Amino acid sequence: MAVDLNLPLSAGYGDLTLLVCGLSTDGTRERYLFVDLGARTVRETTIDIGDLRARQLAVLRDRLGDGPVPYGLGRLEDLLSYFLHPHSFVQTADGEVVVSFKQAPYLRRLGRDGGSHLWPPATELDFAAMQSSTKCEVEPGVIAFAMTDTEDRLRRYHDQDQQLRSSAWRYDLRTGAATRLGDLPGFACDTIHELETSPNGFMVGVDMDLSVRPGGSDGRVLGTDGGTFDVTRYAANEFPTGRFVVADEKLTRASVHTTGASCSAHVDVDLDDPDVFYVSCNNISKWQNNVVVHGPGVLERWRYRDGAAVREAAHTGPTFLRITSQQLFHRDGRQLIAVTGFPNRLFVLDPADMSTVFDVELFAHEPVQPPFICAKNSQSPLYLAVEPTGRYVFMTGASTLFVVDLDEGRVVEQVPFCEPGSLMATAHIGFVR
Repeated sequence: MAVDLNLPLSAGYGDLTLLVCGLSTDGTRERYLFVDLGARTVRETTIDIGDLRARQLAVLRDRLGDGPVPYGLGRLEDLLSYFLHPHSFVQTADGEVVVSFKQAPYLRRLGRDGGSHLWPPATELDFAAMQSSTKCEVEPGVIAFAMTDTEDRLRRYHDQDQQLRSSAWRYDLRTGAATRLGDLPGFACDTIHELETSPNGFMVGVDMDLSVRPGGSDGRVLGTDGGTFDVTRYAANEFPTGRFVVADEKLTRASVHTTGASCSAHVDVDLDDPDVFYVSCNNISKWQNNVVVHGPGVLERWRYRDGAAVREAAHTGPTFLRITSQQLFHRDGRQLIAVTGFPNRLFVLDPADMSTVFDVELFAHEPVQPPFICAKNSQSPLYLAVEPTGRYVFMTGASTLFVVDLDEGRVVEQVPFCEPGSLMATAHIGFVR
């Protein structure tokens, strides 16, 4: 790959390469930006998905017809970037990068040689199931994820009581074998956003429900019926409580749990105690092309016990907003959790009592008070990655890279990593070898 951009960093940051995944502004290309923090360069791999978009759109037109488009969108085409947007990745023990998407029926494999291919192959796709995003390698070369039935998923857009059939899977990259472990309970309302497993033999699947239940007596969504969007009236609608499932690895015991706020999203297993896991609630919804924040986010600590889960503690606060990304890490022998806060904060929490260790203001911004609509393509960082020593936290917005030095408790770099406006959206970031 040729150098596509030189990073104006004031210093190099060792032998670290940050991978930023995204979608081009027109939605027709996957973009993978390899940000070399030592060489201070950005190299990019771009993949055309025009044919995949056309095939996905044909499925949507066949299943949804001329009925109302979900989330108040104007066209079925507007769903494509939501379904086919790269979301998470994991680099396997063999060095291959496996990318998962918001709700696509496939995974993307990026090889060390720069090549890529889909699983299942494009010629075998039947669009009968949507895969969850995942960053989980359960053993070398084996990826864990969930699948949701496409018919159920799309039918629910017209019937909010429609139950979604879903199942847990393993995919062996070395042999190409996919194994269906079994059915998950009918807990998902919108989409299984992430599946994570623990070394102690259990898995957690999180339902990310971005929908809104109409609050008007006429069945309409409040705040959307006057020609303009009234965010205050919109916030008076009902937003489903977050939900997740916990199950043993053989799916013989499973339980469904609710969270303390709407829109549960991500799960991470404790680095020191694999019976403990953390579930985030973004407290947001999607209306048209807007992300609406209803109130503060919540990060909850749970413990797996006797086939179920018990909530032990939680963190929230007036500026703890949207919280789209979190990462457990060690710093000076102590486990911590880094969390993004919209629009301009980095939180570092102590998981022992969920208290705040650092609250870093990344840049000056007028205070925001929910409910509000999030600005699009802003510099606000939604994703983060902590380097191995625990000193530096790297954060990305639509085109800006922030470097936070926890020794100094402040931002030490703020530089562009791509041309502003060239990405429709980015995704979770991390380091690759």
